Amino acid sequence: MSEVIADFAAPLLKEADDETSASVAISMAMMGWNLAVMPEDEQEDMIKEMIAKISKTGSDAKYTESIARVLISRKKELFSHIKKLIVGYDIKFREGKMLLNVVPTQID
Repeated sequence: MSEVIADFAAPLLKEADDETSASVAISMAMMGWNLAVMPEDEQEDMIKEMIAKISKTGSDAKYTESIARVLISRKKELFSHIKKLIVGYDIKFREGKMLLNVVPTQID
């Protein structure tokens, strides 16, 4: 599952130029993944909640919402067959390589 999440996050990771931005990219990807597995009628409220927690300005909010929607679409398009919620993860970097370990749980 860790490899799946790394593949899912690839577009964000491609833009990451250091360990901090790679960690943020993985965090955003996890949020997008989990949003996508939620019932659609709950997604809008969760997107608004996420924006309220992490966005400091109006432009941050628009950017965050845009990323969330792209990730939800990406999950549904490429990984719709995987019905798992990510409940935790650990990310480390060694010798310039990212080591990602995710903890998934099956959903109905």
